[in-house]
Amino acid sequence: MKQFKSIKKILDDAGVDYELVEHEKAVTSKEASEITGWSADSGAKSILFKTKDGFLLVVVRGTNRVDFKKLRQHLGLRKARLATPEEVLEIMGVE
Repeated sequence: MKQFKSIKKILDDAGVDYELVEHEKAVTSKEASEITGWSADSGAKSILFKTKDGFLLVVVRGTNRVDFKKLRQHLGLRKARLATPEEVLEIMGVE
């Protein structure tokens, strides 16, 4: 949960206008949309990546996809992969 609080603090400090919607576990944006009744486009999803230097959390609009190649190029990384479910639980404190 500490990572969630960190993200919330960054948004608050930057003055970002957002609404926090708590909902049951959802693995995809589509599932979250069905649970909340909100369009997936109005939400955001966080994707945890593992790199040789550690973990990287990318937050994008619910309907957007992350292009691994562009992400690696932009950050100067040779490799990046999705975190495993176990790593997500360890780092983010959520399943």
